Amino acid sequence: MISLIVAAWAPWQTPAPEFVERWAIERSLTAPMSVTCDPMRGAVFIATAKGIALANVDGRLVNPRWVQGLEAPRGLSIGDGKLFYVVGGDLAAVDAVTGKPLGRWRTPARELTDSAVDAAGLAFACDRNANRVYALREGEAALYASGDFLHQPSALWLEETQLMIACWGGPVEKGAVRSLPLTPNAVTSLWSNPIGALSGISADGDFGYFVCDYKNGVIYRVTPEGQALALIRLEAGVADIFYLAGRKLLLVAHAARNALLAFQAP
Repeated sequence: MISLIVAAWAPWQTPAPEFVERWAIERSLTAPMSVTCDPMRGAVFIATAKGIALANVDGRLVNPRWVQGLEAPRGLSIGDGKLFYVVGGDLAAVDAVTGKPLGRWRTPARELTDSAVDAAGLAFACDRNANRVYALREGEAALYASGDFLHQPSALWLEETQLMIACWGGPVEKGAVRSLPLTPNAVTSLWSNPIGALSGISADGDFGYFVCDYKNGVIYRVTPEGQALALIRLEAGVADIFYLAGRKLLLVAHAARNALLAFQAP
C-alpha cells in the first residue's frame, strides 16, 4: 500500500540569483511541449506539434523535422541510447542517434504527459488525468502506482532510487513536487509546498530540482529542504525544462512562444 508523508519546508518567497538568457530558437518550432538533451553529444531534442526537432547546445536548429509523422509528441527522455516520448496513450522510443523507431507500447491512458528513463532503459510514463504512473517491464507498459496522492502527475525525473514527480495539482490546491521510491510498497514523500501547475522537472546538479509552472510562466528551484525559489518569470505556457549541469544551462520549452530558450545559471 502506498501512503503519503509530508516533509517540512521553508517559506518559498526567498530571492534567487539571476539567470541570463543566452540564446533562443524562435519561429521555427510549433508549440514545443518538451525538451531533453544528450550531454555527451551536445544534442538537444524538442517535441513539437509536428514531430521531434534536433538542435545543439549552442542554439543552432539542426533539423526541425528530425522525426516526422508523429501527432503532437511530448514527454521526452533519453537513456540506454533510446529517446523515449509519449503520444496519446502510448509510450514510444526511437534510436537517439538515427531517429529510427524502436518500439511503441500501449497503456490504458487516454493521454500520457511525460516519460522518464534511466541509463539501463528502465522507463516510466505518467497519466495526469487518471493519477497513474506506468512502468515499461518485459516489453509491456504496466501500472506502477495510482491514487489521488499523486495529485495529477504531470512530469517525471528518474533517479537511481526514486522517481521524482512534478504535479499539476487540482482546482483548489496547487501542484507540488513528490518523491516515489523505487521499492516494493513504496511510500511517497511531499518534497515541497504547493507551487503551481507544474509541467516540467529537472535535477539541478546540487540535490535539488528545477520545476516550471505552466499557467504562470514561472521557473523555480526546489532545494533539498523543499524551499521553492522563483528564478525566471516568463509568459504563461512554459511546458518543460532541462538543466545541463556541466554547462550550467537551463533549457526551456515555451509552447506559447513557439520557442526554445536557454538561460545561463549564475
